[in-house]
Amino acid sequence: MKKILQIIYKQKSDDGICKYAFETGDGHIIESVLIPNKSRQTLCVSSQVGCRIKCSFCATATIPFVRNLTSEEILAQLDIITGEKGTLNNIVFMGMGEPLDNYANVKAAVLALNDHKQYNIGQRHISISTVGLADMIRKFSDDNLPANLTVSLHSASDIGRKAIMGPGHRCSIEQLGDALEYYRDKVGRKIILSYCLIANINDSDSDLGKLIELAKSLDAQINLMQFNAHEKCSHRPASRDQLMKFHAALDNAGVTNTIRFSKGNSIAAACGQLARQRQ
Repeated sequence: MKKILQIIYKQKSDDGICKYAFETGDGHIIESVLIPNKSRQTLCVSSQVGCRIKCSFCATATIPFVRNLTSEEILAQLDIITGEKGTLNNIVFMGMGEPLDNYANVKAAVLALNDHKQYNIGQRHISISTVGLADMIRKFSDDNLPANLTVSLHSASDIGRKAIMGPGHRCSIEQLGDALEYYRDKVGRKIILSYCLIANINDSDSDLGKLIELAKSLDAQINLMQFNAHEKCSHRPASRDQLMKFHAALDNAGVTNTIRFSKGNSIAAACGQLARQRQ
C-alpha cells in the first residue's frame, strides 16, 4: 500500500536546519523544516500544496495552488520525521500554505496533536501562522483551538498590506484589528504580530509609526525579522541597522518585541523560501 507521504530528499544547512521534501500519494511535493536547538526540536509543517494568498515576498506564492493537505498528510510530516529524529516537542504551521484557508484539516490535526491519547503536545507548543483571514480568526476563536496564533502583518496600513500580501488576504487593517480583539477577548491569549522588514517597502519611519500605533491599540507583541531573499523575488532585506532601529523604537514605545534571526537560508529553508523544488 502506498504511503501517505514519502521522503524524496532532505538537506541540512551549516546552522543545523534540516529541510525535508515529501511526495504525496498523488505526486505533489511539499516541504517541512526541522529546527533543532538545545531545549526543543521544532517542526515547521505545511498545510497546502501551494498557496492561494500570493504574498509578494514568498516563494510558495510563485507555484500554483493545487489543493489542501488532509489532516493525515499534515500529521504524516511529524510521524516520519519523528521516526528519524525522535520526539518533536514544538509544532508550527508556518510552512507551505495558509493554515486558516484549510481550516477543517488544520483543526483536526491540531486536536490530534493536543490529544493526550495521541501526540500529547501542549497548547503552548503548537502555533499557527496566518496572513490574517478575519472571518477565520473569529472561527478559530469560537472553537478555542489549543494553539497559539501569529499574524503575518508585515505592514500596518491597508496600502502596504495590499502591495505586500497580494489579493488573497481579503481584509482591511480595521477588519483584522476587530478580529484580533475578538480573539484576545474570547480566548484570553496575547496577540502576536510578525513583521518582516523589506528594504524600501515597509521599513520607513512612517511604517514604523503605524506599526507602533497598531501594536499599542491591540496590546500586541511584535516578532521582527529580516526578509529572507530568494531567486524568485526581487525584494531585498532591510539592513540590520533598520531592524535594530525598529526594535529600539518599539522598546521605547513600550511595545513588547522580539527579533527572530533566520536560519536555513543556505538550503532555502527559512521563512518564505519553501517552493517544493525537486533536486
